[in-house]
Amino acid sequence: MRRASILFLLFATSCSVPSLVELNSDCDKKLDPTHLFEGGPAHAVLGAGSGCRVVTTSTALIGFTPGCVQFRAMDAMSGEEFVAELTGLRESQVTDLRVAFLPPDSWAPELSITVRSFEQSCNDGVQIGLLLRGVTAIAGQAVPVSLALDGRDADNDGFVARNFGGSDCRDDSAAVFPGAPELCNGQDDNCDGIGDEAEFNLGKSCTASNGCVGAYQCDPEALSQGCYASTSGRLVYPDVDRDGYGAGMGISMCGTPPTGYVPNNQDCNDNAPNVYPGATEWCDGRDNNCDNIRDEGYPNLGSACLDANTQCAGTYQCAPEQTSTVCVSSGSC
Repeated sequence: MRRASILFLLFATSCSVPSLVELNSDCDKKLDPTHLFEGGPAHAVLGAGSGCRVVTTSTALIGFTPGCVQFRAMDAMSGEEFVAELTGLRESQVTDLRVAFLPPDSWAPELSITVRSFEQSCNDGVQIGLLLRGVTAIAGQAVPVSLALDGRDADNDGFVARNFGGSDCRDDSAAVFPGAPELCNGQDDNCDGIGDEAEFNLGKSCTASNGCVGAYQCDPEALSQGCYASTSGRLVYPDVDRDGYGAGMGISMCGTPPTGYVPNNQDCNDNAPNVYPGATEWCDGRDNNCDNIRDEGYPNLGSACLDANTQCAGTYQCAPEQTSTVCVSSGSC
């Protein structure tokens, strides 16, 4: 009889144990995760919990606004994880990142929060900081977590100085950062560790556009590579009429001049192929041989004469064949 009584007592006092989901979703009032921060509303609300438990993470971004922040929460009991990437912080000028995390109701109270910051991208960027904090989530309460990520971006180019774990090789110039255009200016603009001497082959032999042999140097105006010859070569001039004599502005050349250029500028009319120094002087009113004298082989040109046929007075003029003069009367006589 005594044994039976004990068995009955044990049976009568047994009860079922509530699950984690039941425990973690049983609260008088769901918390509003967007308005649990003193500094303002949450920048992000993450997680899939019912709202009975909230972990409010405030991360101060000191000296640098990351291109991406990775937020990771892990259930200490099951190892289950929740991961999110937060971007656009620079555009929003965020200095205190506020994230509300609602742990799934199936998670145990103990969990860990990990925050990583990256210069540019969470996938392939340079990691600047890593923070890990253990926390106990309590039903009906908002559990605060305060963190701080420290970096230095003095020139505000989006890259952290190397002495703070970043990739910026010169944090006092916004034009110098990884991936920047490399200029020929005596500094490593893209932080790849390659100086201008190697990047632009400075000092090595080259052939300039005028055909002269020179060496590569930095162009101080264009900040790019240029080939500078030690000699200017000789001047050649355009020969438009292809008579072997040029005119106009010359260009400096080494070697054989290009087609249409000659090494002289003695042509007095570069649009007439029969006008050049030493050409035959015709009786045509032009300076054919470029001696600054027109029709100098015809001394009687323009002088008075008497037409042998008409006996009329006239003047000597160029004959039609342009090799002699002929007396042309001036009118009736």
